Amino acid sequence: MIVLEGGAKWGDITGKSGEKGVKIFTVCGDIPKPVMIEFPVGTPLIELIEELKLKDIVAAECGGAVMPLVLRDDFNKFLGYKPDK
Repeated sequence: MIVLEGGAKWGDITGKSGEKGVKIFTVCGDIPKPVMIEFPVGTPLIELIEELKLKDIVAAECGGAVMPLVLRDDFNKFLGYKPDK
């Protein structure tokens, strides 16, 4: 894991879009290979999709069943704790 290798202070400065740290995402469903992957907090969803070379994704569920589906038009949204502006 990235933070274990770099230490707590490194984890504080890692991140994108003004967020700090990393987060582990579980990617599963109708995809070739389910995976758990670590990304900086604040990464746009589209970067995670492209990194995993996923094709024909029409929606994603980010945050569990209580969260709304993110449709393809919103894949540029950030995977973080702060709401998009």
